[in-house]
Amino acid sequence: MAKRRILLDQDLNNFDLIVALKTMQGRPSPQSQGDFINHMIHSRFLTPAVLDPEPEQSEKGELILSPGTKILFRAVSNAEKKAFLIAFTDAKEAEKNKMEKEGEITHTVVTTYLDFCNIILNEHSPYSGFVINPFSENVIVTREIMQDINRNIKVRQVPLNNGKKTAPGDGN
Repeated sequence: MAKRRILLDQDLNNFDLIVALKTMQGRPSPQSQGDFINHMIHSRFLTPAVLDPEPEQSEKGELILSPGTKILFRAVSNAEKKAFLIAFTDAKEAEKNKMEKEGEITHTVVTTYLDFCNIILNEHSPYSGFVINPFSENVIVTREIMQDINRNIKVRQVPLNNGKKTAPGDGN
């Protein structure tokens, strides 16, 4: 089985999401909440993760995953010991992550709202939601909020050139 490349995006930028977040925090209204949610569900995030086995690096500096590589996403916990996945909006925010354990390499993996839904809304998920920029804005999106968002939006699938379908925010 061939190895595949994991895409890490250090140039990722969610400026519009941050503006919508600041607007919602400064002037909470149904409109500002809707704008924030719209930007959030279409954004890509950087999520810290440990890869097992550790990927090899190509001559171009790309990380190559072996078949069967396990991705263990890092999480933070609140005072009630509820675990939340981490969603950094850019590399600058991701650099604030100091959760690396000795002898362990933490990578940043590109994720989307849909990825978080697939992980968090799973019946057996240990996660209570995800947190956007936990070391600055600290916006918590709980499982219940995600379920409410998903009840009130239609996830639009768009056909691609090769006939595959994709959802908003998956980077295609």
